[in-house]
Formats: sequence, structure tokens, C-alpha cells
Amino acid sequence: MTTELQPHRSGGVATLLGATCSAVGAGALVAVLALAVAGGGAAGAALAGAALALVVMAFGAFAVDLVATVMPAASLLVALLTYALQLVLMTVLLTAASDVDALAGHGRAGWLVAAVVAVVLVWTLSQLVLASRRRIPAYDVALPGEARSADVRVSVR
Repeated sequence: MTTELQPHRSGGVATLLGATCSAVGAGALVAVLALAVAGGGAAGAALAGAALALVVMAFGAFAVDLVATVMPAASLLVALLTYALQLVLMTVLLTAASDVDALAGHGRAGWLVAAVVAVVLVWTLSQLVLASRRRIPAYDVALPGEARSADVRVSVR
């Protein structure tokens, strides 16, 4: 019995988009909670924090996925450098946000930080779950008489 699998497609972008959607939901949830508890200013600060975290996380993840697709040997180095850059960038942006009166005043800083933490935690958990569910072939070899292609063919007997 021969089983034909679907052509091998990179699921990296789908994984990252799934993580993005989950993180957007977490940010929106924190913003709605902030609106209900502390009013519109707190909700605005929560939305700002969620957007900040989403931009930083998405930029890093999509950059690593692009490098892993184009040059897999460099992906670990780029992932480590991107992680360090994300930490520095988040520190700089949160420090700058603490100086903005509209985001830092009257308990709004707590909602901003809560949204950042929620988005980063949900992003990370979602990306781990989605990536662990992907089916990635360990290797792709050409079968006898065939040119190597993007299709993965498995013969099960």
C-alpha cells in the first residue's frame, strides 16, 4: 500500500499567524477588563501595551521564520540575536511609555504591563502548541528514479 502525502509546505507562517491571533485575543481581553474596571484611559493603555508586544513579537518571529526558510543553518544564531533584540527593544519601549503621561498616570501603567505580559505569555504558549502539532519530515530524500522535489512520498507496507 502506498500513501501519498500532500506536498511539503512550510507551516511556519501558519503557526505564527495562529500565535498572532491568539495574542490579539489576549490583548483585547485585557483591554475589555481594563475598560470595565478602570475606564477608558486604562483600556487605552492596555491596547497600547498589547500593540507594543504584538509588534515586537511578530517582527522577531517572522524574521526568524524567514531566515529559517532561506538559510536554515543560520536560524539558531538569528533566533538568539532576535531574542536579545526583542528584550532590548521591549525595555526601551516600556521605558519610553513610562514617560508618557497618558499611559503612565492613574494606574494605567499597570494595565499596560498586564497587557504586555498577557500577550507575550499567550503568544509563547500558542506558538509552542501550534509548532508541536506541525508535521515536519525529518528528511526529504529522492526515491530511486525520481528527481528530488518538494513532494514527500512515503511508502508504507
